[in-house]
Amino acid sequence: MKSHQKTYPLEGLNPLIIGRGPVRLEALEVFRSLHVKKMGILLSRQDSYAFPYSQAPELKCLPENCHVHLVDDYIPHNESIHEFLDALLAICKQEGYRSVFAGYGFLSENPELAKAVQDAGLYFIGPSASVSEKAGAKDKAKITAESVGASCVPGENALLGLAYMMQDMAIDDFEYFSYSSKMAERWCEKYQGFDGQSYDQILQQLQRKVENGLNTEEKLVEDEWIVQAVLFSLFKLWKEFPTYSIRIKAIYGGGGKGQRVIAPGTPDEQIKEALNSVWIESNANSTLSNKSCVIELNIESVRHWEVQLVGNGRWCIALGGRDCSLQRHEQKLIEFSLSEETLTGKDLVTLKALQKDAIKFGEAVGLDSVSTYEAIVNTQDHRHFFMEMNTRLQVEHRVSELLYGLRFNIEGQTLYVDNLIHVMALLTVYGHHLPEPELVPKHKFSLEVRLNAMNKALKPAPGGLIQHWSQPHAHEIRDDQGISRLNPDTGYAMPYFISGAYDSNLALSLVAGHSYETCIAQMMQVLNMMAISGRQIEVNREPLLGMLAVMQSRQRHWNADHAFSTAWVGQYLILAAQLQLLLNDAQLTKLNPHRVIAWALTGEDTILWSLPGSLDQSAKKNLTLLLDDFNILDKIQPEAFQALQISPAPEYILDPPVAQEDGEIRSPQSGVYYGQSSPGQPAFLKKGQVISKGETLYIIEAMKMFNTIKAPCDMIIEDIFFENATVVQKGDVICKFRHP
Repeated sequence: MKSHQKTYPLEGLNPLIIGRGPVRLEALEVFRSLHVKKMGILLSRQDSYAFPYSQAPELKCLPENCHVHLVDDYIPHNESIHEFLDALLAICKQEGYRSVFAGYGFLSENPELAKAVQDAGLYFIGPSASVSEKAGAKDKAKITAESVGASCVPGENALLGLAYMMQDMAIDDFEYFSYSSKMAERWCEKYQGFDGQSYDQILQQLQRKVENGLNTEEKLVEDEWIVQAVLFSLFKLWKEFPTYSIRIKAIYGGGGKGQRVIAPGTPDEQIKEALNSVWIESNANSTLSNKSCVIELNIESVRHWEVQLVGNGRWCIALGGRDCSLQRHEQKLIEFSLSEETLTGKDLVTLKALQKDAIKFGEAVGLDSVSTYEAIVNTQDHRHFFMEMNTRLQVEHRVSELLYGLRFNIEGQTLYVDNLIHVMALLTVYGHHLPEPELVPKHKFSLEVRLNAMNKALKPAPGGLIQHWSQPHAHEIRDDQGISRLNPDTGYAMPYFISGAYDSNLALSLVAGHSYETCIAQMMQVLNMMAISGRQIEVNREPLLGMLAVMQSRQRHWNADHAFSTAWVGQYLILAAQLQLLLNDAQLTKLNPHRVIAWALTGEDTILWSLPGSLDQSAKKNLTLLLDDFNILDKIQPEAFQALQISPAPEYILDPPVAQEDGEIRSPQSGVYYGQSSPGQPAFLKKGQVISKGETLYIIEAMKMFNTIKAPCDMIIEDIFFENATVVQKGDVICKFRHP
């Protein structure tokens, strides 16, 4: 650090931090360690209301030189992005901030943010606007990946170009339009300058034309033709792959937001509703929003691997990989490191190939910060396909930080950096002057779990109040936004309200060690010793504990490798649901099935201590007999585990649906209630309104995931109990009705 301060000082960076969540406090602490003279954070009104229950616990541990700036939200809603950016830059100018750090989420991958900051003469701590334009949008990223020879999932990457062609030629006959070469010929006949280009190249040019129009606030293609282009893309893919479901993905977004999977045979109206949900979740439903999407095959039973990249525009290196396959509904839950030092066989070959592709991709777009190259890996034949490029810091970046540090050799001096936010700051200020660093191994293996506001069915569970969270364990590295820190004035814990307004992630917990097995054992100890208490709180600690116990037992008993598919967590939930039914029958309903799984596989009694008084000797005896009949070891053998089945779906068993009384509509889950599709649109419900079965009643947003609630029957609305954008709890009566 001393040599760094002499050669590449960062004291005058003066950053404004506009992200939230665990990364905000981490960034504050990194910048404080770099001795920056001044820093600031944006704070939304939803993050700051009723301060004792604030959504921004890091407020109680701000550095002395940190300032707080109140905004309506972290992304524009009722105002244009340009107005939002103008307000942001005004804060920077007035307060003397010289840089902007976006972290992850919100606008972090939006090239308009990076461009506005750079045009204002400020530093943007992250990939430049040019990199985000080339790689941040999923459609452009897939085109770039194909250009460097990476395999991509079949699909349509130029949806707006396709929509423009269909609109211009007024063609909605899918059978005729599916002959792509014929359409390219017709386009060349109609317009000069396209001779010799392929159909895909023509669509890409038209895509750029439409996007340029949006940039100048000129709408060149109507939404109805974008819908037609989506329907045609599905039609075309299903002609070639009739049994596959197909994924629609907004070009911006992550964490499962702005995506829908469409099964073969889905009616057009349902597809249109799914597309509208994609636009809403990705904040792309306004008139001049970029509504482009990637349409691609939904390849199931795959592994989700990614490569951490660092570059300065001239060199690009990989910091190993991460396996993020353990996820539910696109929400990552457990992530562990991948490195050439620890992998063997086909996995090692796959990682090397992915790193090679990732570096070529980074070089092609001139990567000048940190980014992540994401891919899917087939579980059977190890074929791998590019998925997307995240031109920002990843939530799971610390998994890679624990694996490697970076050593820069600068004019006879050595600068060692082991934090990616520090690396980003260096690249932002000194860029091309930084030589390519050496990788310095730190640990052989690292593991992260995401502690989310989720119930035991792994569904979002907002609305609780955390009153105490224990301090990090000796083996644990935790990013918890400061929730577990005590009030510096009183020495007591401060309550934390879990709102439904933001992502479900509350904290990240990491361990590092010399092996996969060591990290699993350490993390189980961390989770078991962790104490979280409060009112109506549901955190996914128990499901994580159960999953880790199954992973550990499979390794011990069958030496099963840790090549988990993205379907693995779903199979685990089936196991938990089967056990839940038995616990219900045995009247042991106070016991959490995930903790019971962990106890059954480890024999560690402390795992059940979280429910004092709920397990006396008689109940423990009954539980032991129940588990003897359940034969959990037989069920988690690799082949048997993969074949587990249950009906109804495990979510209905682990999180039973709300009983709907006749004449009442109750919320099926906690979240934010929306009575209209978007601001300015008409309300779904009015008193006296006649609603037909299947029509939309309202939308529930639970941690940024939108769920449309439909009318179960024909009805006439008699009363409505909630206003738009208010928080509701599971089981709340939304409205009353009578039958026609």
